[in-house]
Amino acid sequence: MASRILTWYYRGVDPEMPAYYLERDYTPAHIRVYAKKEPSGGDLQVDIKDDGTSILASYAFLPKGDNLEEDAEDFLDTESIMEVGSVVTCDVVVTNGADGITVQLELLSLNDEEGD
Repeated sequence: MASRILTWYYRGVDPEMPAYYLERDYTPAHIRVYAKKEPSGGDLQVDIKDDGTSILASYAFLPKGDNLEEDAEDFLDTESIMEVGSVVTCDVVVTNGADGITVQLELLSLNDEEGD
């Protein structure tokens, strides 16, 4: 079960994407990508960064013609720790015609007090 889920919404041209502050240590678990209007010109590609450094070996993607990818993750290191105080951001690299995009990053807490 996820300890925290970060969500980014991408609507239109050059939208403001939030940055999230981590209040404890986490490890990334899953990435989900959804688009109301599926990509038609190729795969939709997104990148998630921890303090400006990608946590992915390659971009997370939503395949051309699909609306949902529930296992979009390709983490750089499955044992990586996203430390307390980190700032997590998401960049939509290529939309390929997709719109109404939602990206979710599921995080698992490394702290003992998960219910806090």
